[in-house]
Amino acid sequence: MAHEEEEKKRIYDETASLITRQAVMNKLTSEELHFLLNLLDHVVITNQQRPIIDILHRWIKISVEKEINDTIKNVLLNTDFDDETQVAASIQFIEELLCTNNEEP
Repeated sequence: MAHEEEEKKRIYDETASLITRQAVMNKLTSEELHFLLNLLDHVVITNQQRPIIDILHRWIKISVEKEINDTIKNVLLNTDFDDETQVAASIQFIEELLCTNNEEP
């Protein structure tokens, strides 16, 4: 169990460092930086937000137009992960966007 906790801490530290490095290199906005660090905390520290991770995986696998990408990104950046109702509404909205995109020829 101690080894598992050490590995979890190492992954957390490396991921936080990578996110911060991207922000310092101006590859992330401050909103993106805070979103990613907040998501990292919720996933690694509290072991929450599996539905958000699932929808992110789905989004990455689907090719969507720039407008839909921007909308999804905006929804995610403005979602309060501490508000379960807001998280559920964001997931549902993103799901609908991804489904709409799949129905296009």
